[in-house]
Amino acid sequence: MRTRLCWALIISVVLVIGLVSGGFAQDKIKIKLTHILADNHSWNEGAKKFAELMSQRTKGRVEVSLFPNGVLGDERQIVEGMMMGTGVEMAIISGSKMSQFELSAGLPDMPFLFRNYDHAHKVMDSEVGTELAKRLFDKTKLMTLGYFDQGFRHIVTISKQIKSINDLKGLKIRVPDSPTYFQTFKYLGANPTPIPWTEIYTAVQSGVVEGLEGSPETIYTTRLQEVTKYIALTNHIYSGASFLVTDNFFKSLPKDIQDQMVSAAKEATTYERQVVVSRDMENLKKLKDAGMIVNEIDTVPMVKAVQPYVEDFAKKNKLVDAVDKINKMR
Repeated sequence: MRTRLCWALIISVVLVIGLVSGGFAQDKIKIKLTHILADNHSWNEGAKKFAELMSQRTKGRVEVSLFPNGVLGDERQIVEGMMMGTGVEMAIISGSKMSQFELSAGLPDMPFLFRNYDHAHKVMDSEVGTELAKRLFDKTKLMTLGYFDQGFRHIVTISKQIKSINDLKGLKIRVPDSPTYFQTFKYLGANPTPIPWTEIYTAVQSGVVEGLEGSPETIYTTRLQEVTKYIALTNHIYSGASFLVTDNFFKSLPKDIQDQMVSAAKEATTYERQVVVSRDMENLKKLKDAGMIVNEIDTVPMVKAVQPYVEDFAKKNKLVDAVDKINKMR
């Protein structure tokens, strides 16, 4: 009798342990977070920081898996999958791409809008950034948890040096598939050619385009110094990105996890920005050391050339007040 009781007790304990451990397994929340840039890019550093914070603060209850390098598709595919509920839960997506889904998301990409990183950060963390996030959410049901940096962009060419706006005339230059970038380079007299970033190295190497534009870090981490020769320091566009989560997924989370996600995203955004700023000059030096020739350029004629486009964009998208606030912000 005692033996039977002992075995019954042992079996009961085992079943209880199994049920408890199974419950914990079910409680684990798994998140896929993706972006198209390299795994050594600042976007991925910010993503890793977010994943670490979520794991720490939820005591392992939340597990964030990272998918850089566009392994889950290009940005349009990622965003469309998130909107349909068939893709990942979270992503870092360039502002230029989001402007295809909501035109006002292209405001931060307006040429020569920001004076420096500090100015850009103040604007994106202000009511201006909040309003842009609201408009984007209304169109896509994607929540903006923060605005990452990519950096101020410069013009990179294969064989032609750009020393003035005149040198851009007719230049076949790769731009993101974004109306903002396309129109900016149209106004500058170039021949903008939209090509997905995941195809850029091959496009440049094979001569499909004569040049491209991007931030020093993005150029370096994509190894474009191997297939290009010249950089014109234009700072023509501040390139940022939206740190996104799908609304349905966010709403499905317990309130405490939602709060941790918002807090961790804010801290990861600050961290990612610090990484970008610290690497900016460092990556420019690496490009020089790799043999690239860097040219300073007078951007005043460029600013004048694109001003009509900026004004027209602001009027059409009811962003005149936002642009005025940006210009006045210090």
